[in-house]
Amino acid sequence: MKKIVCIASVCLLAFASCSRDIDLYEGPAPVAEKSAEDKANDNAFKVFGIHFDPNQDWCSTVSGEVTIHCDASVLKVQLLAEVKEIVDEKVTEETTANGISVLNEKDTNGATTLKLAYDAPKDYLALYVGFQTASSYYVQKVEGNAVSFDCSANSRRFTRAADYTLPNREFKLAAVTNSYLSDVQPNDGKLYALSDDDYRALRMVSQDYTKTFKAVFDAMVFSVFPNGRYDDDGNRINNLVKVNEIGFTNENSYGYATKGTPVVVTPVYKRDGSPDYGCEVHYSQLYYYYYSDAEYAAASDKVAFLKSLPKFQAIPFGHCYNDSEDGIIEKRGSFALLYYGSCTSSETTIGVGTTGSFDFPTGTKIGFMVRANTELSPKKKGECYLDGRLNDVINTDKSQNFWNSRLNRNDPRAAWLNLNDHLLLCWESGTDADFNDIILEVNGLGGITPPPPVYPQVYTFCFEDTKEKGDYDMNDVVIRAIRKNETTVQYSIIACGAHDELTVCNINSAPIFDDKEIHSLFGKQPSEFINTQNGAEYIKPVIATVTVDPSFSFLDKETQPYIHDITTGIDVHVSEKGQNPYGILIPNTFLYPIERTCIKDAYSQFNKWGENAITSTLWYLNSAAASSRVYNN
Repeated sequence: MKKIVCIASVCLLAFASCSRDIDLYEGPAPVAEKSAEDKANDNAFKVFGIHFDPNQDWCSTVSGEVTIHCDASVLKVQLLAEVKEIVDEKVTEETTANGISVLNEKDTNGATTLKLAYDAPKDYLALYVGFQTASSYYVQKVEGNAVSFDCSANSRRFTRAADYTLPNREFKLAAVTNSYLSDVQPNDGKLYALSDDDYRALRMVSQDYTKTFKAVFDAMVFSVFPNGRYDDDGNRINNLVKVNEIGFTNENSYGYATKGTPVVVTPVYKRDGSPDYGCEVHYSQLYYYYYSDAEYAAASDKVAFLKSLPKFQAIPFGHCYNDSEDGIIEKRGSFALLYYGSCTSSETTIGVGTTGSFDFPTGTKIGFMVRANTELSPKKKGECYLDGRLNDVINTDKSQNFWNSRLNRNDPRAAWLNLNDHLLLCWESGTDADFNDIILEVNGLGGITPPPPVYPQVYTFCFEDTKEKGDYDMNDVVIRAIRKNETTVQYSIIACGAHDELTVCNINSAPIFDDKEIHSLFGKQPSEFINTQNGAEYIKPVIATVTVDPSFSFLDKETQPYIHDITTGIDVHVSEKGQNPYGILIPNTFLYPIERTCIKDAYSQFNKWGENAITSTLWYLNSAAASSRVYNN
């Protein structure tokens, strides 16, 4: 009996001990509440489906400083970067091209040593400095972190007309013909040419460009005039806006002959898609015409006067290019222009047999025309003028192919570009309006000094205002910024896709931004989306220009804009290493996602970059597979 009682006691004690451990009456122990950071991380994983690289700092930009040495002839310096740019959102191949952007600039005010701070895309290809003088624009590559101005760095031998040895031979006009469009332009002047033997004799040897200048040529010229492709609306990219910005068009496109200096033209580049498009340049020719200021002033109808002038063939391009090569920067022989006497004087009759001279009267104005031709179709034959007023038929006549360029009636078909003391004439002889079909160097002309148009590097700040439930469309606040010069920065709030009330902070000298609710800046309510839905009303950005220190950087947290969410009380900064991408800075005119479209769905390489910080670093240039998912109004 005693044994039974003892065993029962032990069992009761054991049961009591077990019941204390599992607490049959109080239920399971409460789970600890997750921190805000854990909730944000869970949401980020849910949205993106990946774990981010712990070394990912979400930074696509670098900063630095360049020391610049120059002489008193330099009026302004520009720090330039060669970068990758979007050129086509609808083509899945070759969606980017190299371009030149301005990182910073400064008037020298007589100083010969300057320093310029810069921010640049992390993947920039090269740094250059542009030196603006009274007569030209020189570009030199930065080696290390310094550059010294040397206007003779790219050998000037055979780049000035006076340096050529002219052929010792008589050149007489041997052929005359009508323009291709003479049936619709009956008052066109006759077209004159030498014999083929004379053109072979007229061609002079040209020392080719240096490797250094070819690199500058390639970077600068094709940044100004990128090859034609399609824009977001399916239209070919049109470089005419840059042509007009350069100026020296139409009536102002005529250079003048200088005393004792021949006018020499050198083919240096062509791109016509040979031979798939009929070897257009190979079968084309350069023509020129000339007049005096007095003759032009006396003409009652200036355009009719210019059209009636005889045009003289300067270069049959078949003597310079074969029928298959394309896209090569190289001098292809030089040709001096010939003067055949006054074209309007009653004492001079110009025709077959007239002898030319290399001496133009000082001040004679000279214009240019390309007689475009292809072996494929008679609809691809026509005269293209530098002076747009003479293009009224070729730009609009739908019986010909050239109207497809979408140039206006009186738009030019060529543009001047002054680069490192090389005066370049860039032609649009086809239909894509990229103005790089034929590029010539012209020496011996005065009065033409256009620097290339270059534009500031654009930076885009994109913010997600909700960390724990954010959809990461990165358009809750979008700010674009450019550095206009050493001490001036322009900020533009361009979009707001948030329901919360928000303010932009830390742009301290721009009271238009600070402490003002963002929707109200656009005249909208907090519940309204602003420039985040394609097809909806587009509202102009709110812009502020601020003064900054010369050492300013967009990467400096002390001056970097951030947003304050009035509704929740949180601040959202540009993200740092180890954080989720609540705020990112993209060195580009970034096409941000439309409303409720995660950035990973608009940019297919974003997740690859997120997982590995050293790969897919140009993710922001490739949204071709999802162009409908980015804002493109």
